[in-house]
Amino acid sequence: MKKENEKSYVWKFKGERLILKGREIWYLHTEQRKLFVHTRRHVYQIGGSLKEAAEKLCGLRMMRPHNAYLVQLDYLETINAHQAVLKNGVTLPVSAHGWKRARNLLEQNSEK
Repeated sequence: MKKENEKSYVWKFKGERLILKGREIWYLHTEQRKLFVHTRRHVYQIGGSLKEAAEKLCGLRMMRPHNAYLVQLDYLETINAHQAVLKNGVTLPVSAHGWKRARNLLEQNSEK
């Protein structure tokens, strides 16, 4: 069985197919009803909702620090009640509810 970060994920958007390995996906965000997936070098607009993307990527270690963002934990460097910083220096907002989810998730992972 393939590791989840080696699995390929496919999105259909405007007649094209975007194929990314799990390890290539840093984070996703939604803005003005549009969904974007961010990799190390590119940002792609994809079809669907953030909720659908979260379900598709459920095998990856993902976290939702804010209603508009879904981040792969492998690329998270630091997080606090206001912001999450990724290993490439990108800063993302953290909501109060997202901070609570993040603390719970990180505490669960540290116990394993």
